[in-house]
Amino acid sequence: MNIREHPRYFLKVGDEDHSIECFDDVIAKIESALAGSSGSIHLCADDGFRPKWQQFVFGAKIYIRSYFMIEWANNTCALIFHDHSDSEYRALSPSEPEDLSVHTRTKISFGEPEALDRKYCMTKEMSAKVVREFLELGVRPKWLEYEFVK
Repeated sequence: MNIREHPRYFLKVGDEDHSIECFDDVIAKIESALAGSSGSIHLCADDGFRPKWQQFVFGAKIYIRSYFMIEWANNTCALIFHDHSDSEYRALSPSEPEDLSVHTRTKISFGEPEALDRKYCMTKEMSAKVVREFLELGVRPKWLEYEFVK
């Protein structure tokens, strides 16, 4: 399904959960969040109803499609995209930002206790560009390299 065609989007900005029906409102909320000096965003969408047997077994009525997660602090950012199978693709930085302290890398480690590896750290400016291009085109930018994680 095209990213713009979902009936509802689930956006987690920091600790706040949002359910949004209009894709343009999703973009506006993401742009507003990216203006902050630190934060995190996780974008998912309603991907349609599950068959009745799956609703019974799993207890969930709809499929949830995860698109991306981004975390940033001190102008350093990390970005993960997901495909239809929920596989993880971590964006690899073409050049590491200047501020790569262990403290900063731990703040953007997506909840992992270890500091994020330097190869996943990029500037906030670059990652915002990647996110904007993704929201416009609906696919991961091909000019950036990714590491398949799972």
